[in-house]
Amino acid sequence: MKEEPIHILIADQDLMTVSVMERYISAVPGFVVVGIASTLPQLCLLLQKKKIDVIFVEPAGLASDMAETVGRIHRISPMAAIIVVSSLPDRVSIQHALSLGAFDYILKPFSFERFRQSLYDSRDRQLFFQTLPPLCTQKDIDDLFPLRGEKNLYNHLPISIQQETLDHMIEVLSTVNVPLTIGDIAFATGFSRTTTWRYLDYLLKIGSVVSTLEYRPTGRPLKKFKYLK
Repeated sequence: MKEEPIHILIADQDLMTVSVMERYISAVPGFVVVGIASTLPQLCLLLQKKKIDVIFVEPAGLASDMAETVGRIHRISPMAAIIVVSSLPDRVSIQHALSLGAFDYILKPFSFERFRQSLYDSRDRQLFFQTLPPLCTQKDIDDLFPLRGEKNLYNHLPISIQQETLDHMIEVLSTVNVPLTIGDIAFATGFSRTTTWRYLDYLLKIGSVVSTLEYRPTGRPLKKFKYLK
């Protein structure tokens, strides 16, 4: 059973930028463009008609100001991750976008690596919420805000990944020869499911862990993870 890809909507009047984003998205497995808009009415219509997980939007030209564009998106699709793609490098514009609820801010022109990281981060965001329990502890909530934790002193790691935590995860995984569910790994490490997923996702990206689906007679298949020694 194949996992459903992340559904992406692009909203930008610049056709060249749209073409670049489409090409970049097509190069990253697990993501698919389901709509393109060049005006605010088109954007709103697509949000109403389609399931959208992530929106890459250039607010300039779509409405009179950024607040109107982002506000309309939030009203129609409050759970979607909004990623502003803009040529405005000034602090006020960036702060304004983030205060309105933008998940990320990408400056034009952008590299494939930076764009891909935004895709990965948006997927992490969605998976974090999917793994949260119905009632959260403070630790569950804190795990969603990695910048509040200890500063990452290891420049080769993403800011949300701590070396000590990663080492513990690898130590646990390397002692087991069979694939484990995220629940099994969370129990063995003592981490929350959210933290467990974050580190598993990182290990998957760097090729240290593989995932498989275990099908059962009833119910959804179980995703399991195995460390590659």
